[in-house]
Amino acid sequence: MGKTEQVLTLEPSTELRFKGPFTEVVTSHLKITNPTNERICFKVKTTAPRQYCVRPNSGILKPLESQTVAVMLQPLDVSTADKSKHKFMVQSLFPPPGDIKLEEIWKAVKKDDLMDSKLKCVFEEGSGEAFTKAKTPTDSEAKIPEIQPSTPKQDDDMYSIVETMPQTNAGNTPTSSAGQSATTIVGDTVRTQQNEIDRLSSENNQLKTDSNRLRMRSTDKPAAQQTAAKEISKQSSSSSPNLMFVILVILVALVLGYLVGRLL
Repeated sequence: MGKTEQVLTLEPSTELRFKGPFTEVVTSHLKITNPTNERICFKVKTTAPRQYCVRPNSGILKPLESQTVAVMLQPLDVSTADKSKHKFMVQSLFPPPGDIKLEEIWKAVKKDDLMDSKLKCVFEEGSGEAFTKAKTPTDSEAKIPEIQPSTPKQDDDMYSIVETMPQTNAGNTPTSSAGQSATTIVGDTVRTQQNEIDRLSSENNQLKTDSNRLRMRSTDKPAAQQTAAKEISKQSSSSSPNLMFVILVILVALVLGYLVGRLL
């Protein structure tokens, strides 16, 4: 039984073009259309999974539905990269009726039920020059026997599912100056943010100290006011008897004066 022919429509259909400069992420878009009256599951694979990320990298297309996929090329030195290994494959299948669980469907599918389309990658510098052809071999390189093309089965096995986020090479040294620059920028940004956090933390502690000091002062103020009021009350109490004595003397003097006037 032969392989099922691809029913999805791809735009572009044969190649993905990436335009430089390649010192930063370069994005190419692939439009996938389901022209049938049935649901179709799709998955995007590549032969260079560490160099790309794809969003979305898989999904389900309803009848006559289209999906635009963003293929993001990570920083790359195209002058030394083996561009012949940069290929993409879009696999698809008709899912069974009912609820769809993509992971289980892809694990259980038979290879004869899979449909696929393959695209090559073309890299263009700012001038529009494409880097798709291999370098002309030197005399020493020409003596190396030519490698025979692989069988379709082996070629399909070279493709891997593409992640939606860039992959990191833990423990490996970056192969390009762009990667080193990105790492340096990230490190500097982290250090700057950490310094800013430390500064804000110090200011926060100082504000807490000032707030506690003001709270203590506000607590001591009513006590001082109460002490002053008590002193004033004491002074008022001590001055009251003296005032009464003066009033009494004046009254006595008035009475005596009145009596003396009557007698005279």
